Amino acid sequence: MQWVSNQDGFQAVNQLKDLVKSGTQAIDGQVWLNFAVATIGIVIAFLLIPGQMYQVQLEWTLVCLCVASLGFWAYARWGRKIFLIAGWILLVVIVYVLWPLILIGATWILQHL
Repeated sequence: MQWVSNQDGFQAVNQLKDLVKSGTQAIDGQVWLNFAVATIGIVIAFLLIPGQMYQVQLEWTLVCLCVASLGFWAYARWGRKIFLIAGWILLVVIVYVLWPLILIGATWILQHL
């Protein structure tokens, strides 16, 4: 039996490529997870303001952020892009649906004071 060094070299390089790919996915998922968790803290601070008028929107924002953070965690853990995309979609819902409702309502109240 003859030893083929090229085959072993290719296997080692492929293993290193897989290691780098999984490490990159884990780091990307952790960065998005940290972003979502930090935003959860900010939303909780807004919820604690006395006399909060937009509690329902803030609660839904909190729910969306929690589910998005689970998606980012799953992407970091398993590396499936579907989890990352689901987290991004929830962030888009927050930015383009929930927060404009809060801002429009706040603007309306300020105009009618």
